Amino acid sequence: MATHKHTNSTSYEHIILGFYAAASVAVNQYVNNRAGVPLATVLWYCDVAMMLVALGFFLRSARLMTVVLATAVPAQFLWIIDFVLTLGGGGFGRTEAIGTWGPGMLLSSLHLHVVLIPLAAYGVYRYGLVARALPGIWIAIVTLLGLTAILAPPQYNINCVAFDCDAADPGSGYGQHFIGMVLSWIVSMSVWFMVLRYSARKWGIFRVV
Repeated sequence: MATHKHTNSTSYEHIILGFYAAASVAVNQYVNNRAGVPLATVLWYCDVAMMLVALGFFLRSARLMTVVLATAVPAQFLWIIDFVLTLGGGGFGRTEAIGTWGPGMLLSSLHLHVVLIPLAAYGVYRYGLVARALPGIWIAIVTLLGLTAILAPPQYNINCVAFDCDAADPGSGYGQHFIGMVLSWIVSMSVWFMVLRYSARKWGIFRVV
């Protein structure tokens, strides 16, 4: 599998941004640990995706940045909507639930959700959008959700692999829900990637490589 890289830049921008992304995950996990949150939370999409962004900057990899940008919007869409609604007194309860662990955890978690998509978009802008990224996207989805289902106890519902994010633990049916979750991510993220690729080719918002 070829790795597409931007090689014209001689600045340290990619190193600075890579360390910033890595530090964001480290701080979030430190805050989580101090709050007594289980270690399995490192498998949440936002943490894993930010680690891929850090690696993408260090390697100046268009492929890694494309995978993150193609998955970040569908994965985080409802979380972003929930945060906006929470500011107005509504929401689904996700932001409110994080806040119960303390202001430090709320701020570190919100920080990851706020900066992930802009960083991934900038990485794609710098290094290009890989036209044939769908297999990598599918592999990333199955790997992350599969590891989450295997390593994280279902009651934590990391990445919502055991039951719906905003629902109570049903106590059973985890396997069926997991399959549905994998398929929904594959479909939604593939569609979003194709929208990105079409837009890049049609209007030149990103360089297609």
